[in-house]
Amino acid sequence: MTRTVFIYVIGVLALSVVSHAADRSKLAAPLLIPDQPSRLVKLTAHLRVKNANSTAVSRYIFRVTMPPDLHSQRAVLAVSDVLPVSRRQHKNGANEYLEFDFPVPANEEVVKDVTFLVLLMPIDYSLVENIQGRGCSTSDALDRYLKPSHLIESDSGEIKETAAVVFSGLQNELDKARAAYEFPAKILKFEEQTKPLGAQRALQTKIGDCTEYACLFSALCRTQAIPARLLGVFNMGSRDQISAAQPNHNIAEVYLASHGWIPVDPNLGAGRYDGPIGFGKFGNTVIILTREGSWVWATALPRDAYSQSLPKPKLMPGISWDAKVVKEGSAEDLWHDLFAAKQQRH
Repeated sequence: MTRTVFIYVIGVLALSVVSHAADRSKLAAPLLIPDQPSRLVKLTAHLRVKNANSTAVSRYIFRVTMPPDLHSQRAVLAVSDVLPVSRRQHKNGANEYLEFDFPVPANEEVVKDVTFLVLLMPIDYSLVENIQGRGCSTSDALDRYLKPSHLIESDSGEIKETAAVVFSGLQNELDKARAAYEFPAKILKFEEQTKPLGAQRALQTKIGDCTEYACLFSALCRTQAIPARLLGVFNMGSRDQISAAQPNHNIAEVYLASHGWIPVDPNLGAGRYDGPIGFGKFGNTVIILTREGSWVWATALPRDAYSQSLPKPKLMPGISWDAKVVKEGSAEDLWHDLFAAKQQRH
């Protein structure tokens, strides 16, 4: 195994949160739940590539999605074993990713660690009636999440028939979104799935895991022209440290004219409003990584990265993740720590 260590100075390729440092009033203060601490978490992606034959690779491309900046979380790229080549946007327009490239010698395995520092803040969107300057998405971006998609079959006859019952007599957008949030817990029995069923199949079988709860919620919202989408997250639960091959939980986001995109967890929220997580409530245990339409990671082997006169390299890439709480406290104190760490690395 070969490994080089590189400390990445947060700069041009860092997440675009530096502008927030000058004005802490943008720290979603009205949304913060006062009796819950915030957390600073190290989220590390272990990039692995094994070259199983004798053809060396001079440049292997590895792309990793970054945790997005939201009212509930802020993130910076803290430490990396390899310098990012570029930062790009996913086609969904809602996620960005970093692109790395590095050599993979013949008959060796290369591991590169990429660590994000993520500030998790417990928030409740119901604490305010609307969010000023919420960064309204463009109509094109919203339209994407009004159409049926994989696992979210909002054009299904069964989904539409169910929607007619769920939303009977409701006119208000917020009331409809709340009804969609409450419904999955009423009809679905939680059972972990080896592969996702999606909204329609869950409705037919009355079973599903977090994915089906989020998909059914999203499909119901879309039947009412309310944008909604699936999210992949790391849920730490009551633990201070977890390891996972991929995001280990699915939730949803819904777009409300008053608030913009807000998080919804129909599974763990169980259709209730009195818990620390649920409809527009987010605790300090969940790291959002991907939104519908983006991937967690991807790789590519350029043709000029190896000698064409030799056998094509046999590469086996993979990724695993660790999340570890490094500090708890007030959002403002941890915000200070987040950017103090950045300044020290300049």
